[in-house]
Amino acid sequence: MEGYKIYLEFVHYRFLGARLIGFAFVFPSFIMVVLLGIVYKLYGGLSWIQVVFFYGVGAAVIGIIAMCSY
Repeated sequence: MEGYKIYLEFVHYRFLGARLIGFAFVFPSFIMVVLLGIVYKLYGGLSWIQVVFFYGVGAAVIGIIAMCSY
């Protein structure tokens, strides 16, 4: 879905625009993964953190994959 936005930025601002809009899509996900990794590293020994990560995050990822495939 975001591919057309990158293309539009490429058409208007060439490679710099395509890179910036691509970075804008990737960077928030990268930050969330890093923060989740830090939280898991700090509190991974707690049972409720393990439940949240393995059941909650896993279910969310499966839901995202299902929505994308639909």
